[in-house]
Amino acid sequence: MSFSTMDKDLYINYHHAIANDDLKHVKELVKEQNLNIDTPHPQLASCTPLYHAATARAYEVLDYLLAKKVKHDPNFTFELAFGGNFATTEQRREGERQFIKLHKKHQFPLDATDGLGNSLLHIAASNGSLSFLEYIYNEIGHKHPKDHKKNTALHAACLAQSTE
Repeated sequence: MSFSTMDKDLYINYHHAIANDDLKHVKELVKEQNLNIDTPHPQLASCTPLYHAATARAYEVLDYLLAKKVKHDPNFTFELAFGGNFATTEQRREGERQFIKLHKKHQFPLDATDGLGNSLLHIAASNGSLSFLEYIYNEIGHKHPKDHKKNTALHAACLAQSTE
């Protein structure tokens, strides 16, 4: 996608508002500027609004984007649920709570896998949160997904030495 300088500034401003969980500003930009809410960051092509909001833990903006039926980005589910590599345990647990709340409300797909073939079930098992693991297990269709190495979620829990 090619951006003019004005468009680029507008979309950078949009993503900045997303990152700051500034719902009022996001709504103003979408309404007043007639923005395409699915447009990725102009300098970070893989950074969709959903993914950006999830990495920023911008839960109000996520709720708004999901309600607006923004194009689904499977990567956002991982970021929302697990908060990335540098999330504290408490940040992960809050992400899990918000994930469940948003999923119950918007019913976004849970069939995403990462580049290694790990499903949400694999990641939940390796992070050691039994309640979140149970939620994902009850909501997904395929109960025994395998990653690219043919490991199941049980393998992931054992490898991570998850005790819960």
